[in-house]
Amino acid sequence: MAENPKLQTFSILPGPNSIEVAVQKASCTEDGIQVQVWSAVHDVQQAMSVCHAASRAASVSLDAAGMAGARVKYRVTLVSDGGGTWRHPGSARAAIPSLAFWFPAQQNLTDRVLARIVRTTAHEFHHAAWALNGSPRKVYAGEPAAYAAGACAQLAVLGRLRREWLPLAHDWMNDALPDKAAMRSSRAGADLHVSLLPFFDGADEIQPDSRPGRAVMAWCACARVVR
Repeated sequence: MAENPKLQTFSILPGPNSIEVAVQKASCTEDGIQVQVWSAVHDVQQAMSVCHAASRAASVSLDAAGMAGARVKYRVTLVSDGGGTWRHPGSARAAIPSLAFWFPAQQNLTDRVLARIVRTTAHEFHHAAWALNGSPRKVYAGEPAAYAAGACAQLAVLGRLRREWLPLAHDWMNDALPDKAAMRSSRAGADLHVSLLPFFDGADEIQPDSRPGRAVMAWCACARVVR
């Protein structure tokens, strides 16, 4: 692990700024990853589902980067009443690297929201893992692999990958921070969609124990985003 790592995260959600007061709903520790789930509306059972899914998604990316068992703190906050921009500054003096992300969710946690949490967690932990292990890789250079990590984690963690969960190109000019990085990210997401779509062969969903599922997992291993 790189000496004195410092990680900063940003979450940008559309809509007016949230006025909710989130409280801790669940916590779990798996493979050295300490996860807290904060929310103003979700019950404990739903929060625990998010907690375990998030820790497993983070573990997939850490393991693929050769950092299995690394100690990391991760906070997930679920917001239902609006958007806003949140920054988690990080500290080079922190004993344990800490990340935090915010997600939009309503009272009933849907499969789509859980899939988004898994995808984003694996994606961003892919970047973080390569930074923490001292890799000189630039973030933008790892964007295609980070998108792959997100999709592969959905299949590995949730036991299925739905076609509707695949990323699509978006109008990056509408992003809160439109720049070349957003343009590259949009392009990488669209490229991943093209790469994985043939595995579905017209189906809406792929499961890991099916022939397409095993083919996708082999593809994930070749992309070096799962082990």
